[in-house]
Amino acid sequence: MAKVRILGTYQPKRTPLHSLDARAKIGFIVLMTVAVFAARSMVSFAVCIALLALALILARIKPLQLAIALRPAGMVLAFAMLANTLVPVASADIPLGPLGFSGAGMIRGVFSVIRIALLVGFVLIMASTTTQTQLVDAFTRIFSPLAALGLPVGDIAMSLSLALRFIPLSIDEFDRISTAQAARGAMLGKQGALAGVKRLSSVVVPLTVRLFSYADDVAIAMARRGYNGRIPDTGGRRMRLGGWLVLATGVAAVVVAIVV
Repeated sequence: MAKVRILGTYQPKRTPLHSLDARAKIGFIVLMTVAVFAARSMVSFAVCIALLALALILARIKPLQLAIALRPAGMVLAFAMLANTLVPVASADIPLGPLGFSGAGMIRGVFSVIRIALLVGFVLIMASTTTQTQLVDAFTRIFSPLAALGLPVGDIAMSLSLALRFIPLSIDEFDRISTAQAARGAMLGKQGALAGVKRLSSVVVPLTVRLFSYADDVAIAMARRGYNGRIPDTGGRRMRLGGWLVLATGVAAVVVAIVV
C-alpha cells in the first residue's frame, strides 16, 4: 500500500487552488474562521463543510489525507467533546456521580469538534497548495501598510509562513517518533488512559527537541543566505478575478453563518 503524503506539506500539482493568489487563500481562511465560529445552525455548518469538500476537490486532495492530518488533534477533539458533554450534576440530564450527561452539552461538543476540524482542514489545504515563497510574498503584501508605522513587516511575514509550515512538520515527526517508540516496545495508548498519557512523554520530549533542532537549522540557513528581514520588491501585482471570487465566497459564507 502506498504511503499517503502528510497533508500540509506543499504538493506540486496543476490545480485551480495551486494557481490561486495566496492573498485570496489567506483572506478566505480569515473569513471562514469568522463563519465557522459564527455558525449556529446545521445549514451554516453544512455550507462550511461543503466549501471544505469543494476545496479538497479543487486541490485534488483525498479525504483520507485530511483524516490522517487530523489524527494528532484527536486528543483535543475528544477533550472538547467531553468538556461540553460532562457537566455538574445539578444541570445534567443523566446523573453520573459528581458529573452528569448533558444532551445540550453533547450538541455543543459536536459543534466544537466540527469547528476545530474545519479550521484545521482549511489551513492544511492552503499549506498544501502554497509554496513558502508565495506565503511570504502574500503576508508581506497584506502587512505592507504597517511598514509606515515602523513595524518589521518582513519578519512578521516570515514568522507567520514558518509557523504554518511547522504544523505538518510536527505531525510528520509525531508519527515517526511514535512508530519508533512502538517498535522499541512502548505500546502507546494500549495500557489504559493514564498509562497512555504517561507514555506520551516518550514522544513529546524527543518531538520538542527535534522541533527546536529544526528551528536552529532554519535560523542558520537564513543567516547564511543573508536574510535581513527587508521587504522584497513584489512589483505590486494585482489580484486576478479568481481571487476576488474566492473572497466573495468567503463573505457569503460569513453572511449565511450570521443570518441563518
